[in-house]
Amino acid sequence: MITEQIGSGDDYDLIKKVISIVITDDNFISASPRYHHRFTLYDPEAGVEFSDILELNTLELSKLPDGTDGTELYDWAKFIAAETEEELTMIAERNPVVEKAVVKPGQTHQTFDMIFIK
Repeated sequence: MITEQIGSGDDYDLIKKVISIVITDDNFISASPRYHHRFTLYDPEAGVEFSDILELNTLELSKLPDGTDGTELYDWAKFIAAETEEELTMIAERNPVVEKAVVKPGQTHQTFDMIFIK
């Protein structure tokens, strides 16, 4: 995704940030109880980031706590993990942005762009 953005001799400033998201029901990162992780190109010994051009996020639905942690990310993760209409309704009532993504009976499905871009 990065190498396709530029050709030989092009300026590196033309490269746009690449963000990858892994969503899983599995316990992907067993060393941590957190449901979300953000990885970058970082040297922990020196405490410096090499570049912010690449980012990998993991969202482990199996690690979601029962109660909200107050973040919008939690609401979206619960939306993705929802298995019943009741769960979707509860999330939609709590978060008006997520509510836009909930398709009600008689509606056609919304597209990704419609949900995230105003």
